[in-house]
Amino acid sequence: MRKLLIRLFTVSLVLLTGFVITVSAQEPNPGIIAPEGVQLDAAATPVPGGPGYISVNGTGFKPYLSTAGYSNVGGCLDARTDTSYLAQLQLPHGARITQIVAYYSDLNPSGDILLELVRFPFESTFSSAILGKYLPDTTSLSSTILTLGSPAVVDNSQNSYLLRASFSDSSLSYPIHLCNVRVDYD
Repeated sequence: MRKLLIRLFTVSLVLLTGFVITVSAQEPNPGIIAPEGVQLDAAATPVPGGPGYISVNGTGFKPYLSTAGYSNVGGCLDARTDTSYLAQLQLPHGARITQIVAYYSDLNPSGDILLELVRFPFESTFSSAILGKYLPDTTSLSSTILTLGSPAVVDNSQNSYLLRASFSDSSLSYPIHLCNVRVDYD
């Protein structure tokens, strides 16, 4: 029956287009044979704040002011001046943001990173921070979970969203690196 339908479809296409189209019917691939004990069709491990998330690499942040100095070191944003860096977010409409996870290193004892999730209403020139927290100092690459008091609901019909990372007291001798930020939602 399947071969008959394919032949009818092929004849119809030849009559409509004038081009000869070759279609081959193959049996489905039985899959990859895995070594014993290896499961290839396992479900992905859910994200703790998920089930959905969006991840922004440090290279996705751009300076708020075009004169700000910065570089990307191994995928991390390496801030060189005291300024803000922005990353646009494309979150699904209706998603409920549950938490933000920041991956960073702050080797500067007097420097800080303020990480904010910001909402920009379409009919306003002002933004509002949904969440804003200073990241704790670290001596190596670390992660910090920032939680919201209650989930924030994304409304793409009225707002756009971005992440803002503001660096203070950055210097060449004590770099601050922002490597990745994950926004979890359900």
